[in-house]
Amino acid sequence: LEEAVHERTQELVKTNQQLKEEITRRDRAESMQKIFTRAASQSSEIIFITDTNGTYEYVNPCFERATGYTSAEAVGRPGDLLKSGVMEVGFYRDLWETITDKKTFSAVFVNRKKDGELIYMDEKITPLIDEEGNIEHYIATARDVTEDKSNQERLRYISDHDLLTNLFNRSYFERHVTEVVSADPLKRRNFALIYIDIDRFDKVSEGLGHQAGDMILIELSRRMQVICKEYDLLARFGGDEFIIMLDSVTTAEEVLPELERLLHSLNKAVTIKGEPVTLTGSLGVALYPTDGETYEVLTKGAFAAVKRAKDAGGNSYEFYQEGMTDSATARLLLERQLNKAVENKDLTFSYQPKIMTATGELYGVELRSRWVNSETGQTTSPAIFIPILEENGLISTLWSHAMEDACGMLANPLNEIAPEINIAMNLSSRQLSDFR
Repeated sequence: LEEAVHERTQELVKTNQQLKEEITRRDRAESMQKIFTRAASQSSEIIFITDTNGTYEYVNPCFERATGYTSAEAVGRPGDLLKSGVMEVGFYRDLWETITDKKTFSAVFVNRKKDGELIYMDEKITPLIDEEGNIEHYIATARDVTEDKSNQERLRYISDHDLLTNLFNRSYFERHVTEVVSADPLKRRNFALIYIDIDRFDKVSEGLGHQAGDMILIELSRRMQVICKEYDLLARFGGDEFIIMLDSVTTAEEVLPELERLLHSLNKAVTIKGEPVTLTGSLGVALYPTDGETYEVLTKGAFAAVKRAKDAGGNSYEFYQEGMTDSATARLLLERQLNKAVENKDLTFSYQPKIMTATGELYGVELRSRWVNSETGQTTSPAIFIPILEENGLISTLWSHAMEDACGMLANPLNEIAPEINIAMNLSSRQLSDFR
């Protein structure tokens, strides 16, 4: 009995010791957590923590002071809360590739505060790894370098330029053109805006990868810079869209040589990974002051003209004509409605019988698509909506929906079409091109 009591006593002593150690460990952890919280809250640097998706989970007071967002406003919001639209898409792609590879990412971010002003933050984002080697959070520390004298020139360059191509950006272009049209009437000069859209770029970029797409844009930008004269202004509007302010031209005839040079330059193959990639461009032209006297009117006119060039098959140019902007606006509205209809599977399908004229025998059916616009109640002809779907790449989605409907029809034992009857489905020219 004494031996049993002794053993039990030893077990209790051991357990008591383990409890003391656990309590000490927890007290130490809680103490360290309090120290970290005080350190973060009193730090002169911006500190924030996100989950693995980039959603804010903690921001310190310095973050609140610098950005204008309180902790209550920031926590739970996605990581693009401060996104300014100035940074290149590839910048954020590099960021995520780095931190998901469990490496630290450092760079100067051009962010936007709650009040709309830009803030330049020198940030360092580090993955927090758990015991099993998995990323559980990201912690970022940053400094507001907006007022840093040594960075002013670089920051001014960033605010005015596209960081991928080093061309001027949309913001600078708008500011420059607005200054020109607002100048003293005696000092104003005529000019042309040439809106440039690279045909099929999205498809090529998807096929070859975003890095190859960036290389193509850089090369095409270089070529267009060579064509532009000293007083012309070339800017990247975003994505695969560029715009040129062609200085001191009055008539369409004066612009034609430059348009031909641009088309020829864009048509030349770009070598990517040892393989030639050939693209074309669509150009739209608006003349100042003939087609408009403000930046907004001129760019809208040039955009309407480039849409007309793309609708005609691309690899061409169009000059703005009165009424184009109205049709372009109607076209954009139709595109939005059509995209929504395809996404919601609002387009319906019917089966037109195919009859042998000699015998009257049914030998097949042809599947046809039909769209009744849910917003207007009007039936839109396939001759109108099929080209739009070809242009925006949704034609393959519609074809998949059609295949699904046809297979469901054949699999339904109550269908009115005999299983051995052939169902004909049309392929668009865009799909045939993609298959090649």
